[in-house]
Amino acid sequence: MTAFAQDVLRDTAADRAMIRRRLEAFDCALLAEDSATRALERWCEGHGVTPPARLVAEKTDEMFCAQPDDALLFLKPPEGERMRCRRVRLLCAGLVLSSAENWYVASRLTDGMNESLDTSDEPFGRVVAALAFTRVTARREWLWSWPFSDAPPTGRQIVAPAEILRHVATLFRSDGEPFSLVRETYTCEIPGVCASVRDA
Repeated sequence: MTAFAQDVLRDTAADRAMIRRRLEAFDCALLAEDSATRALERWCEGHGVTPPARLVAEKTDEMFCAQPDDALLFLKPPEGERMRCRRVRLLCAGLVLSSAENWYVASRLTDGMNESLDTSDEPFGRVVAALAFTRVTARREWLWSWPFSDAPPTGRQIVAPAEILRHVATLFRSDGEPFSLVRETYTCEIPGVCASVRDA
C-alpha cells in the first residue's frame, strides 16, 4: 500500500499559494462530478494511490446525526415518513478522506439500496448509482483560512487543521425527485492537497 505523509509547510507566500491552488483544484474536482465517491476515487488515483482506488464507508455513531433545518425543505418527504440518516467516514488506502452525513428518503430508494445502506460498508454514492442521480451543491465552506490569508507571512511552521473543506448538496433521481441531502467534510489527509506520497 502506498504510504502518505503530511507536507511540511511554512507560513510563506509560496506555501500559501501552493496549498490554495491544491485546495481549489480539489474543490473543482468535486464540483465536476455528481458522485463524490467517484470524484474521490479519481482524485486519489491521480495523486499517488495505486489504481484502482476504492473507498470504504466506516459507519460512525448515528445518534449525533442531527437533521439540518433545511432537510425537510429540500427533500419534501411524504407525509408521515421520517427521513433516515447514515453517518460514515470515507477511507481509501488507509487515509480518512472525509466524514459524510446523508439524510435520505428511504421510500425513494429500492429495497436493495436501503438494505445495503443498513448493512454494508459501501459508500452512499455507489449504493445509489443505479438511480443515475444528479447533484446540486448548495453550500461550500473553506474550513482552512490560512491559504487565503492576506496577513504578512511569518515563516512559522504550519500544521493543517483536521478539516479543510465542507460541501452541502442535494441529490436528485433521474426523474427529478430529490432523495438525499448530504453534508461532506473533507480532511487534511486528502492526497495531493496537504499529504503526499512518502519517499521509500
